Amino acid sequence: MKDNLMQSHWHKGLAILQAMPRCGAKCKTRGRLPCRSVAMNNGRCRMHGGTNKGAPCGKEHGKYRHGLYSKEIVEKLKGYKAIISEVRKTFSIM
Repeated sequence: MKDNLMQSHWHKGLAILQAMPRCGAKCKTRGRLPCRSVAMNNGRCRMHGGTNKGAPCGKEHGKYRHGLYSKEIVEKLKGYKAIISEVRKTFSIM
């Protein structure tokens, strides 16, 4: 009797796991078979599409040195280049 109870609980858990959606990312090995890990909310498993958002930007990054090529500076430079090109166009017309 005890064995039957254990077996029924084990089969319920297995059925739940088998019914869960799978990752499906194509592996580089194993003949390009899809990944069989359980998918998270984003549709991929923890190895193929985790919640990692990448390295921090700016001074929080470990390799930050001077900020010469930071996003803010690059945007400012684009604005300055646009202004300079407009000024050159106006003077070239005169």
